[in-house]
Amino acid sequence: MITLLSIATAAASPLNPWGSLAPEGTTTVAPYVYASASAVSSTLYASRGVHRLGDVYAGVGFVHESSGATRVLVEAFPRFGVGSQTAIVPHVVWGSAAADRSAGAEIHTWGGKGPLSWVVNLMWRTPLDPQAPSPGTLSAALAPEVSLTERVSMFIEVDPSIALETSATDVLVVQGASVVLGSERAHTAVVALQWSPEAGPSVGASWTTTFPTRE
Repeated sequence: MITLLSIATAAASPLNPWGSLAPEGTTTVAPYVYASASAVSSTLYASRGVHRLGDVYAGVGFVHESSGATRVLVEAFPRFGVGSQTAIVPHVVWGSAAADRSAGAEIHTWGGKGPLSWVVNLMWRTPLDPQAPSPGTLSAALAPEVSLTERVSMFIEVDPSIALETSATDVLVVQGASVVLGSERAHTAVVALQWSPEAGPSVGASWTTTFPTRE
């Protein structure tokens, strides 16, 4: 059964929230692509399990707007394990556009029982633009997942957010599927449909490759 409690299925997580910690010495590489009527964005993430209680992620991405403009984003976030199913995460994003620069703190949790697994991320993010100071945004990603077979699962995400300065709210709803591929279960493909009142419909996809520890 697929759960988020083993290396074989840690990558078989929902599209947006981050799941269980990578085992020490394990490396993953994961390109993500999102497309909507207004923009196409792509990000390449790489992670490394650096300790039995932690891993570190880095990503570089591009946003191609329908107007023809392109923005670049770079992000990094180490994850520090607290117990076996929770991580504390500082997260920094730098962008070529000042509005894309931010820093924040997150809590990532995960678990599973039988064919059901789940990931919950709680996030606070504030902009780093000195011309536009703000108390930031609170958001969450709630994602249950059900295993249909040993390799195929379906998930739903509900990702609400609130801007602390204006109290403006939004919610992203996601429906998707993940498939584990390869004889060593080293590859995971995820495809999902997304919708929010603010951004409208979009599609997202990712492909994660895991390189396990070699003795």
